[in-house]
Amino acid sequence: FSEKVNVNAAATAPVGAVAHANEGYRFVGWYTVAPTNSGATWGTALSDTNTTLNLTVGTANVVYYARFDVITYAVTAKAYSNSASAQTTWANNATGGTVKVAAATTGSAAATSEGKVIKGNSATLTATAATGYHFVGWYDSATVSGTAVSSTNPLSVAYTSYGATVSKYARFDINTNTLTVDPNGGSVKVGTTNYTSSQSFTQSGNTT
Repeated sequence: FSEKVNVNAAATAPVGAVAHANEGYRFVGWYTVAPTNSGATWGTALSDTNTTLNLTVGTANVVYYARFDVITYAVTAKAYSNSASAQTTWANNATGGTVKVAAATTGSAAATSEGKVIKGNSATLTATAATGYHFVGWYDSATVSGTAVSSTNPLSVAYTSYGATVSKYARFDINTNTLTVDPNGGSVKVGTTNYTSSQSFTQSGNTT
């Protein structure tokens, strides 16, 4: 939003205008022209972008506009999945699941979701595992290795500071089950192979 300052040419001394941002807003600059509607684009700000604008009175009335923008921060969520053939390597894709930032204005759950959050609010990040995978947790690094910083899902991310960017990485691991067979003195055929001793087999993917 903006506040208007009128400078009367009849004034006999320099005029000082001071801009004070309300909570949740930041001062952007002074302008001589304001947008005609909320969706319009602002022009170029005056060279004096200080909150205090010192004006020299001329021969005509002048109007100045102080521009204030709501404070926001960017939140990005990314999904990382492994595979049956590379279970210790994770890549940014939607194979194992999708993520969604509730503050995102466009798009649906995907491998990457982004949104803007207003100061004082929180962003909700949701991770949804694909069939054959399970959600492990949220990480602060794209390596998504070691212990997750949080296993809470959905995850609420609070505002930090103006201009900050918050990134969270959701790790999805492929499901694995171990099957052990014991012939117990006989033989067991698995696939095309007969086994006469105890054997263990790992199944990955949709193991339900």
